[in-house]
Amino acid sequence: EHKFHGIVTITYTWPVETEEVYKEIFDSKVWVPLWKPDEPRILNSAAAGSIQMNSSRIKLNKLDTSKDRELLYPVVATWRFTFTGEFHEVMELENFPFDVQVLHAYVELPQGIEHIQISSSTMPPTLESLSTSWRFLDSGSGILTSGKVCVFACVRRNPSSHMLRVVLVLWLLCALTLGVFSLDP
Repeated sequence: EHKFHGIVTITYTWPVETEEVYKEIFDSKVWVPLWKPDEPRILNSAAAGSIQMNSSRIKLNKLDTSKDRELLYPVVATWRFTFTGEFHEVMELENFPFDVQVLHAYVELPQGIEHIQISSSTMPPTLESLSTSWRFLDSGSGILTSGKVCVFACVRRNPSSHMLRVVLVLWLLCALTLGVFSLDP
């Protein structure tokens, strides 16, 4: 079991009524939406308090109406959450030292948010030990059943340092073994 440091961003987007748009235009400093979803939470933090959550101010964004002029809600609200910290992961050691690991961050979403869109992203993770021996490959996300989002990143172990250690030790053992035969009795 290992820890890795990562940054995960979850963005909520939901439609807003026209009256909310007018309220925001006339009084943008104190405007709060009539409805907003609950905040998400991380399920696989490495320890209590190891992940910090920062949330942005809820913003209104106008949708592109050039493609669909009959949009029911041409304005949407956007709320972004950024989770930064240590995540817990079970590492599989198949094909060591040529292995590829998939690092996951599981985010639990609140109930009753079926009508909002959710997007997520991740920054390249760093492993707690020997960060130079890992190389970032790819990242992505997917919505799981039961209100969870899985954000993942694939990393590949850099085998050169491990191979160098093995080859160097074997070479030293062979040299010392052959060195015994070169001694004059």
